[in-house]
Amino acid sequence: MENIFRKENIKIIKAIGKGKSGISYLCEVDSRDVILKQMHNEMIDYYHFQKSKIQLEIEAYQVLEKLPIKIPKLLYYNIENEYLIKEYIKGETIAECIAKGELSFNIFEKIYSWATELEKQNVNIDYFPNNFVFSEDELYYIDYEINEYTAEWNFLNWGIYYWLNYEGFSKFMQTNDAQHINIFNTGKPIKTDQLEERKHVLLKKLENLLPTLLKTS
Repeated sequence: MENIFRKENIKIIKAIGKGKSGISYLCEVDSRDVILKQMHNEMIDYYHFQKSKIQLEIEAYQVLEKLPIKIPKLLYYNIENEYLIKEYIKGETIAECIAKGELSFNIFEKIYSWATELEKQNVNIDYFPNNFVFSEDELYYIDYEINEYTAEWNFLNWGIYYWLNYEGFSKFMQTNDAQHINIFNTGKPIKTDQLEERKHVLLKKLENLLPTLLKTS
């Protein structure tokens, strides 16, 4: 099975995203759509990697698969050439939903229950909207990044400001200019009075549902 995923057998269809650790490509292998993630060597001022990026992703996957969230299956990895192959989850990214203003309350229910459970496990995932896909009424975390939990980088203090910033995220998706969503030269989101009001209204609804959400997550 491993021989199928050697690079000479992989047909790259298109690049679909670039993150802190690598570039992801939609590919075809043996008539099956998969995601290839090739690690890059670029550095980021606000985030420091403690090990090789491929090793961190493999270790993170081993943690994530035990947590109560949905993730794509890791199919293959090559440490020497610093790439991995994972299951392709067909659907819209949360970033696309936000840009269109079509983020349903159901999606917020799911991510809020995840965030609550992950805090108990002392884990933060990367809540940036590009890292999530909504497919067949299910939410998937399609990245393998995890970090030790800190309140500063959790969903309610960090991620939610991207998920609620419909106008800014639409401009970001069109231009790839982070100034529409981030405080200048940081990895932290803009927090306006309008966003704080949206957060307040949303949390009022979610907190009333929390016991039910935790039972069904």
